[in-house]
Amino acid sequence: MPTTANEQFDYIRIDTGGGVFTNRDLEARSITGTSFSVLAGTDDFLYLGDDAKFDMAVFDVDTAGNLGALTWEYRTSSDTWAEFIPGSGRYELDPDDSEGGQYAFDKDGAEIFPPNLLSDWATLTINSANLYWVRVTAASVTTAPTIKRIQMRPYAAYCSSKDLS
Repeated sequence: MPTTANEQFDYIRIDTGGGVFTNRDLEARSITGTSFSVLAGTDDFLYLGDDAKFDMAVFDVDTAGNLGALTWEYRTSSDTWAEFIPGSGRYELDPDDSEGGQYAFDKDGAEIFPPNLLSDWATLTINSANLYWVRVTAASVTTAPTIKRIQMRPYAAYCSSKDLS
């Protein structure tokens, strides 16, 4: 059973406005990295989708982005998008360093999606794929980041005490 974020998302989609989606599955899964731009404009959304719930996305950044405030959302069981603050923006372990600052696509890193915040997470069909989706958009874009690879950690990556005996 995997315990790290080394799984691949089923779907990575870029929406540059108006519901026109670009498929970035192959680029995001590339081991050597095939860069692609994300969040190039304020109307852009990066969609991360999988057939099972996940709690982490790991981003291998090729070109650092310079973005304004990010808005993260998930699809709820009431058929709406709900905003949430991911893990990196929720924890501040030491006020004298940069921990606790939200991940901003300005370097390699990860974003955590705590299960308690997405308690009513539901599937949605986008581009003929009925999956669990998380999406992100930026309030402003000075420099669009380019990404070489995106990996995920499924909920199934955890083991229970029963698994250890």
